[in-house]
Amino acid sequence: MTTPNVTDKFEQKLDALIWGVKANFDSLEQGVCLGGQRTTLSAVLESLQTSRARLGCARLKRLASLQAAEERRRDLPEARALYRDATLLLRCCRGRENPTLGSFGLAVAMARKRLNTEAKLIAQARAAATRRARHRTVRQNEEAEPKAGLAE
Repeated sequence: MTTPNVTDKFEQKLDALIWGVKANFDSLEQGVCLGGQRTTLSAVLESLQTSRARLGCARLKRLASLQAAEERRRDLPEARALYRDATLLLRCCRGRENPTLGSFGLAVAMARKRLNTEAKLIAQARAAATRRARHRTVRQNEEAEPKAGLAE
């Protein structure tokens, strides 16, 4: 069962994504591939808005009956899958490190820091020491003297 706090945060994410699509795309009739199907941005936006409305209505009805809470729980995985596909589409179209992703309510991926030669050597030495430490018992067993009864 999902807690109200978690679903409220997801609704906020959906709202930010809907607002970002409306504000940042000039043409909503642009063709896109979402979830393995060809569609338009306007259809994606409509699906996001429908999912958001269903979740919101179920949330209001939840206070009145347990059946509404069940409807909400049933609709939530579909809405999450649509949200995941839409965010993947945006990251593919705009780029993972594009600062405009913030206007869609998405976090921008940080670029990996390039290490200089000295830092690379330190990292390699640290990794080698870790490997030696983790495989120490295996190496000790391999190098151990065989028992007297087994050596024959």
